[in-house]
Amino acid sequence: MSSALRHEFYRLFHSKAFYFSIAVGVFFSIWLLSEQLVEMENNRLLIEKYGSIKQGLYYPESVFNRFIGLDYLHKQSQTLYMLFPILASIPYSASYCIDKKSGYLKNLLTRERKNNYFTAKFITVFFSGFFVVFITLCFSLVITMMFFPLLPPEALTAEFPAALGNSMFKELFIDYPLLYTFIYILIDSVFFGLIAVISMTAGMITSFSFVSLSSGTILYYFVSYIISALKLNSYNPSVFLIPFQPYENIRFTFIAAETAIILIVCIYLFLKEEAKKDVL
Repeated sequence: MSSALRHEFYRLFHSKAFYFSIAVGVFFSIWLLSEQLVEMENNRLLIEKYGSIKQGLYYPESVFNRFIGLDYLHKQSQTLYMLFPILASIPYSASYCIDKKSGYLKNLLTRERKNNYFTAKFITVFFSGFFVVFITLCFSLVITMMFFPLLPPEALTAEFPAALGNSMFKELFIDYPLLYTFIYILIDSVFFGLIAVISMTAGMITSFSFVSLSSGTILYYFVSYIISALKLNSYNPSVFLIPFQPYENIRFTFIAAETAIILIVCIYLFLKEEAKKDVL
């Protein structure tokens, strides 16, 4: 299995699509930071103009409301999280569909055990999406820390939504905001990695790579739309994956349950049903 895994990761890391997805995330992170720095300079000029009497009205910007996952004011953050499902899927999720259609799979299975190939493919596709999101968010966090202080969140300012109301991990965010941020980065990376796995699994029933690649994103937004229509926003993945938590009553059990359902279904369909077929 190790040889199959090495081969799949070699293909992933030599894929231009992998670096393209990361580059898109890096672009949005830098674009957001550039706007934030302009705003910070404008705020400094306002404080300088009105003096120390009004200085208390301007709570200093912090990493914990300027990191792209915790910024709730700018379009770059919102757009990036809208793009994450497709960015996570672009690098490698259609590779199974392509392998089948090109005949490469049949050639590969003459040299590799079928179970090894399918397991390696599943793991690699998951980590392709995981790495895109993880690298993007870590990059954003690092460059934000270069320009903004690690000022602890202050709930009374109302500038930190995750510190208000009945937010998930509220106490952790207030007491250990950096740990909270890193945990949320991992949650997002795992979930969007599984969106890529959904796209790969769709390759079982289609020979069109674009259909396979986009199926995870389509399902993600279809489910999000249905849940939103039912006004169950705390169950909505397009809501609970945003670290600043735009809605209250998000619970980790909801996230864990939806993650487990996706994982179990994809394992059953891809590693059990598809892998046991005699003709691929």
